Amino acid sequence: MYAGDFATAAREAEEVLKLNPSFAKAYVAVALSDLAQGKTTEAEATYQRLEGVSATGSDFASWGLADLALYQGRTADASHVLEQALRNPAPNRSASARARLLVTLAETRVLENRGSEAAALAEEALTAAGEHGIMFLAGRVLLEVGRVPRALDLAKALALKLDDEPHVYSKLLEGEVDLKRGESRAALAKFKEAQDLADTWLGRFGLGRAYLAAGGYLEADSEFERCLKRRGEATAALLDDVPTYRWLAPAHYYLGRTKEAIKAGSGAESFKAFLTIKSAAVSDDPMVADARKRSALK
Repeated sequence: MYAGDFATAAREAEEVLKLNPSFAKAYVAVALSDLAQGKTTEAEATYQRLEGVSATGSDFASWGLADLALYQGRTADASHVLEQALRNPAPNRSASARARLLVTLAETRVLENRGSEAAALAEEALTAAGEHGIMFLAGRVLLEVGRVPRALDLAKALALKLDDEPHVYSKLLEGEVDLKRGESRAALAKFKEAQDLADTWLGRFGLGRAYLAAGGYLEADSEFERCLKRRGEATAALLDDVPTYRWLAPAHYYLGRTKEAIKAGSGAESFKAFLTIKSAAVSDDPMVADARKRSALK
């Protein structure tokens, strides 16, 4: 799945389920592989099957259904799934699982323009579990709602860890801060430092946006093309099997922006791909609105 061989991934995961019908991650592999092949109905059905398999399966199903809804732009549906999961916790739910639900709901609140709630949920997630991935995800949310100093504090805390993984997250967060501040060259440096530690999908996506902001359109084009080619890694970008395919859709939008900058009118196909994914998006989604505007000019 991570390598992008989705048909084989789905087939092998189905074989796993024949041996162990309660193995939650096999359902996730089937659903994500279907989603990556454009089979959204099948992916949703698999997540719904997973809900009743086990307590662990219930949490993975909630993450998956919310991820699918956000991928398609159905923020209200994502909120409902996550709120319901938090109101009705699965037996023996881990602190880590609760934190991941909270931080995903925080991400959803950002998209709903409910910044104060997003920040509160991100902080609650950090209180629930202080693991590296949660710190990174919460930092992204806090940055999006204007809590830049807090996001930088988390980046600094990650940099103090011993392993490479939190160092990568630290540099990615710092790069996002620089982008938010309009300092594209500084952002480029941070994302390159992250890539020197580990070549990640998130690092490539960050580089693409930083190059685009800096006017390096050919370089940006190359990075966004890589993001789409390596979309298997976007299925669970933290490589922990928790679905994040929603993050892939903006790569189409930014590729359209990049191609438009290189040659007028050449971004139409990318904008169309993005809008097809987001066909159910709410009307006030700024990225969707901009993509529609740019497509109308073609």
